[in-house]
Amino acid sequence: YIPAILMYYEVIFLQKHFFIAIPLENDDKQFLQGKTENLKKELQFDRWTHKEDLHITLAFLGASDKERLKDCLNDVETSVRHYGAFSLPLSNFGTFGKKESPRIFWCAPKAEEKLMALQKEVAEKCRKHGYELDQRPYKPHITMARKYSGESVFSSITIDRANQLLEKPHFLTVNRIVLFETKLDEVPKYHELWSIYL
Repeated sequence: YIPAILMYYEVIFLQKHFFIAIPLENDDKQFLQGKTENLKKELQFDRWTHKEDLHITLAFLGASDKERLKDCLNDVETSVRHYGAFSLPLSNFGTFGKKESPRIFWCAPKAEEKLMALQKEVAEKCRKHGYELDQRPYKPHITMARKYSGESVFSSITIDRANQLLEKPHFLTVNRIVLFETKLDEVPKYHELWSIYL
């Protein structure tokens, strides 16, 4: 009876999805929320990201068993200890998907050397433990909204207007990395399970 219960909970755990990311500080969340509030009237997307869910993904792991996840995080923690906190300037807004009907509206930080090196190190440790990560070149971004649903074709002019909101430099604070669990039926939907300060 007890082994059956343990097996049940292990199956439930395996159905969960996990990812490692840089969480945004409260000031940075407030800044982005303020900049995008007026854009919501022009940019008709189905879902706007909850303020507490804003982040920069480093590695999407998907489902995992507990032991592999624990071993991977221990490895990641050891490998990133030499990184110190750093600032990351926001660069621009943009989209993924079809130009006329994008699936993602994002805000990107500059792909600075320290960020790219940190992501590469985290990704290498995850692959070492058998996680199959995205093979495409890493493009750091913060997902602001998903699935364009406007009646008219999406216009790049709107992106140009959005980028004017970033004319005054804003620097994100990067001082830790986090393991998030996705809970699709909750708002906010990303829950912090583990973190390490840089």
